[in-house]
Amino acid sequence: FVDELDDTDRGEQGFGSSDKKDK
Repeated sequence: FVDELDDTDRGEQGFGSSDKKDK
């Protein structure tokens, strides 16, 4: 998926942008 767009939703849970949210 697109983690740039999903980073707000999925990144929070670690699905989309676990990378961005990790930092």
